[in-house]
Amino acid sequence: MSNNNDWEEHLERLRQKGKQERERQDEVEYELVKDDTAEVRDFLSDMADGLGEPEYDFDAALEAIKEIPLKPHAESESKCLKFTRLDTVKNQDVNWTWKDMLAKGHLHLVAGEAGVGKSRILMNIAAILSRGGQFPGSTEVCEPGKILYLSAEDSATQFFRPQFEACGGNLSNFEIMDALWPSGAMMSLEDICSYLEEEIPKRGIKLFIIDPATAFMPDNADNNSVTAVRKLNRSLMRLAEKTGIAVLAVTHLNKSAGDKTVHRVLGSQAWVAAARIVLSVVEEDGKFKLGKIKSNITHRKGVFPFELVAKSIKDLKEKVVYAEFLEEDVDLTSELFGKEGLPKSDQAQDALREELKSGLKHRSKEVKERVSKKVGCDERTVERAAKEIAVKAEYDGQYTNWYL
Repeated sequence: MSNNNDWEEHLERLRQKGKQERERQDEVEYELVKDDTAEVRDFLSDMADGLGEPEYDFDAALEAIKEIPLKPHAESESKCLKFTRLDTVKNQDVNWTWKDMLAKGHLHLVAGEAGVGKSRILMNIAAILSRGGQFPGSTEVCEPGKILYLSAEDSATQFFRPQFEACGGNLSNFEIMDALWPSGAMMSLEDICSYLEEEIPKRGIKLFIIDPATAFMPDNADNNSVTAVRKLNRSLMRLAEKTGIAVLAVTHLNKSAGDKTVHRVLGSQAWVAAARIVLSVVEEDGKFKLGKIKSNITHRKGVFPFELVAKSIKDLKEKVVYAEFLEEDVDLTSELFGKEGLPKSDQAQDALREELKSGLKHRSKEVKERVSKKVGCDERTVERAAKEIAVKAEYDGQYTNWYL
């Protein structure tokens, strides 16, 4: 812009004309102050002339501003920075949907390998919330609430309803969102969050699940890009904070054996950085478990085992396999992966490499016994780990030997 006086003149005109639109005006003012392109100069000039005319359409002008290309203007933008002294704010407890697991007003991430029951156990969690049930490890029932599920992979008729019904959910408290534009194109997370800021309070939603979050990234966005992922996370965090609900994004793990699970989240680590709690679903020793691998607002203790159970559902010929918590096995004093920070399968792989690093042949029975004792897992886990790292087996007529 030509000078700061011009800015003040235009902004004062906006204030006078838009007093009744105060909340929207403040948002527009922020956008105007930080931009100095030629398009902005021309637009403000036209606006200055038009504001004095009775027929001037202020609402249309506000909408048109959004179409103007923007260019950062550091000097002007600094006028809009907000500073808050800690002595002006009050301490506030975290409000929980599920104590120490799902927090109201915060973004969560749940990660796990394919086939470990992530979607199934989320359906059980949703069912408990929908009927006002008691979460595993809790001493009280929760307040009933509605769940909004955004999925790019599963069917309402063949997955969601059968699963939710098998888990004993209140069907009227579960909604699935269609995230397609009329053209058939997929909506992005930013579009979805913008729309839901008003819809969630209207519909009484208490939990919003995106499964998987990466399916709703813009076509030109790179899941490995910190910048792209941070932008999406800002939309999800704003949605959680503004609506006061728990937001849970589902993602997968890569196959980098030996890395801590929290470092194996698919794509940029910005997903992990933004989430206040990161949950993980794992299969170990033939058992399925849910727990935390990161938390900024509570401890990481709490391991919640579950099993996959078959159940007959009305109108279906085949039984439905769903997830059911094993409440008697809940451990509120342990962490999912302990101090090692690695699943037992990954620990077994590391132990096998150490055992077989010489290249010599070792009796498989003895290796399995040593590794299972060292890691604290059963021998089936060791056998699966051996396959993962391509351990070779050779029978010498008396014993089976392993080597690398």
